[in-house]
Amino acid sequence: MADAAFPLESATPLWISICGKMAPISSIMLYLAPIPTVQEFSRRRLVGDLPLLPYTSMLSNSFAWVIYGLLVSEPKLWTANGVGLGLSLYYFLSFARFSPEGAASLPGTLEQHIQGFVSILAFVLWMAKSKKAGPIGKLGVAINLAMYASPLAAIQAVLETKSTEAIPLPLTLASLVSCVFWTITGYLEMHDPYVWIPTVFGIVFGIMQVGLKIAFHTERAAIHNLSPDIHSQQAVLNQLS
Repeated sequence: MADAAFPLESATPLWISICGKMAPISSIMLYLAPIPTVQEFSRRRLVGDLPLLPYTSMLSNSFAWVIYGLLVSEPKLWTANGVGLGLSLYYFLSFARFSPEGAASLPGTLEQHIQGFVSILAFVLWMAKSKKAGPIGKLGVAINLAMYASPLAAIQAVLETKSTEAIPLPLTLASLVSCVFWTITGYLEMHDPYVWIPTVFGIVFGIMQVGLKIAFHTERAAIHNLSPDIHSQQAVLNQLS
């Protein structure tokens, strides 16, 4: 009877439990990140050249993970992404309200984005009706990989221009930390490859961006430190001429 009171299974290590609690919190913080941008174009009543694709992707991604989380009975997934679903719907509708009529550089048109989301919504609900979590998980992985790979365009721009202005460091670090939390949680706590596989790629892309930010910032700082000497030498030459 004494043994029954003390199960042989070891408890989840504290650091894994902490990561499990921080993972959904970090996701919610990332979902909150676009609020200043949305408030700004709502105030100006004009979206300018901003693309709609990030908000469409966020809306589709959060919806897929909410349904997947409900099917596999994982509160960490459906709670965090439930908040994200509400926020991304607000972002999408705000953008659509102030998007120029006939705009085709979102990329594509507003109607095409709506059709794309409706298609994903119909597929997810169809799979959910059949209790098939696997196809929804694969869809979530595909959307996540596309979202994590999107900074590759920024990386290419950095390599071409030698400027890291296209890489927002705070958001990149926040995304990197969130990916670390979800990788640990998905692999060691949930044992769900649909959760940890895309976040591993997110870590790789995040490290690449941070590395470029550090490398080119150091290079630009070195050039900046040399500039006073160059200017002083030029001043001397001007006086001698």
